[in-house]
Amino acid sequence: RVPVLTVSAWYDIFQIGALRNYLNLKARNRENRHLMIAVGGHAGEGRKVGAVDFGPEAKFSENEVTREWYKRYRAERDAIDRDHAQLDLEDEAEAAGYRERNR
Repeated sequence: RVPVLTVSAWYDIFQIGALRNYLNLKARNRENRHLMIAVGGHAGEGRKVGAVDFGPEAKFSENEVTREWYKRYRAERDAIDRDHAQLDLEDEAEAAGYRERNR
């Protein structure tokens, strides 16, 4: 399944849609679903919304977070693929031994 990272912000005018999408995936027991709600609004990655400044700790880079999230997903998927490949090799070796014993 394709992983889903839903990103919104506390002051995003489309936040309700992001929440609905995430809850819909959750209701269907969809795996690999993740929700992130950041400080800010819809129009960017800044720490300010209108006249409100949330401070330097609130700085958020959606691109960086998304990139890191997909890196982690790919690493986990690659590890699973390696495990499956090892199992396939073991299954093939076992099958070859079975065929040899039962000629």
